[in-house]
Amino acid sequence: MEKIKKFGQPLPFIVRNKIVQLIEEGAFTPSNRIPSEVKLAEILGVSRVTVREGLRLLEEDGLIIRRQGVGTFTKGYKSLKGNPLEIDLSVTEVIELAGFKAGTSSFKLQKTSADKLIAKKLSIKAGSPVFIIERVRTADERPVVYTIDVFSKDIVRGSFKKFSGSLSKLLRERHDQKIEYSKAEIIPILVKPYIAKKLEIKTNVPLLLIEEIDYSIQDHPILYCREYWAAELFSFTIFRRHHSN
Repeated sequence: MEKIKKFGQPLPFIVRNKIVQLIEEGAFTPSNRIPSEVKLAEILGVSRVTVREGLRLLEEDGLIIRRQGVGTFTKGYKSLKGNPLEIDLSVTEVIELAGFKAGTSSFKLQKTSADKLIAKKLSIKAGSPVFIIERVRTADERPVVYTIDVFSKDIVRGSFKKFSGSLSKLLRERHDQKIEYSKAEIIPILVKPYIAKKLEIKTNVPLLLIEEIDYSIQDHPILYCREYWAAELFSFTIFRRHHSN
């Protein structure tokens, strides 16, 4: 790959333009992770500091998303297909990586008592106070995902009110609850009438249900989630390593 010629514009702008060119040429595919700063510096023949500044410009332009501790991802081009499942991305991030504007058309927050199922999922006692959040998430104002998130009141600092954007980010930044890893099950189902109404789709069409528990670094459950994804709009990819005996 041709290295950057060091003349003309300031180097961070040249790096920014070169990475855009590589994305357009297919070197970095939409919604996928791009190389590390160290690797990009090696590829482009510039310093890591210059690469970091170039990536900052791309982030300001809305062309990439940077996830601390996970990596940097190119945004897609109006496609919700092929999202990588081995990377734990929030619904907001999946939609934004696909090139859409993420939003919320419906929001319901309630405080209630955990039933036996929720208590088991969150490793708390039945009857413990929990918050349940139901949302319809949108991509460019089109309903695409219906989500139900449940978490213990004990992890919340102070009051908990209506918000916009990523719940996991909110819990991390305001309530010091960092999700370290997740365990998820993907279940193909037929849409029920009440969900069809929320997503503005026909009944008895396929949906992808992702049932997930998010854990802290101490292996304690933070969130129990049920996400109903419109199957006609979304697909996911799984990368499997070959194991030979």
